[in-house]
Amino acid sequence: MIETKKINRRLFSILLLISLGITSCSRITRRSVWLLTKRIFVEIIKEIPIIIITECTFNDCIPNDEKEYPNQNIQSLEEFFKIHYILLEQKKYELAWNNFSSSFKANQEEKGGYLSYYSWWSSIDLVSVIDFQINQESIGNTVISIGSIYQKKVTANADIYYGNQSSLDFIQSVQFSFVWDVNRKSWTIDGIDILEERPVP
Repeated sequence: MIETKKINRRLFSILLLISLGITSCSRITRRSVWLLTKRIFVEIIKEIPIIIITECTFNDCIPNDEKEYPNQNIQSLEEFFKIHYILLEQKKYELAWNNFSSSFKANQEEKGGYLSYYSWWSSIDLVSVIDFQINQESIGNTVISIGSIYQKKVTANADIYYGNQSSLDFIQSVQFSFVWDVNRKSWTIDGIDILEERPVP
C-alpha cells in the first residue's frame, strides 16, 4: 500500500513536469523537464517488481495453503467420498463421473471413457464402503503443478464391497488419489489403484 502511494505521487510529478515543459517556451526548460522526467520514470521501473511481489503477497495471488488448500478441506474429503459412492449406489453414474479430475478422465479415454465406466457399474447391483482411511503422511507433503496452479494431492485407502447377481460378490482394497480443484472448490478423484481383489467367503 505504501509503495503504491509512492508510485502514484511520482506519476503525478511526471504529469506535472510534462505539463510545465509543454507550456514553457524555453528550450532549456523543456530539456531539463525531460531529463528529470526520465530519471523519475527509471526509478519507478526499478520499484515495480517489488511492488508486484508485495501486493501479490497481501492479495494472496501467490499460491499458498490458505488459498488453495484450506484445512477444512481435509475434513470434507471423507464426506465427498461417501457422497460419491451414494451416487453410484443410486446408479447416478453421470454425476459420479463428474467427480473425477479432468486429467483422470482424459487418461480413461483410451479405455472407453465414460461408456466403459457406465458399462462396468451397470453390472454392479450393490456397492458398500467397508472402510475408508486417509493416509495422514500424504497430507501437506505432496504438491503437484497443474499449469500455473499448485495443488495438494492426498491419498486414501478403502475396502469396498461389490455385489451382483451374475457372479460372486467380491471386495476390493483400493488406493485413491484426490486433488482439490481450486476452480470448482471441491475434491476430485485423480487416481484409482486396485491393490487387492478377493471373493467374499
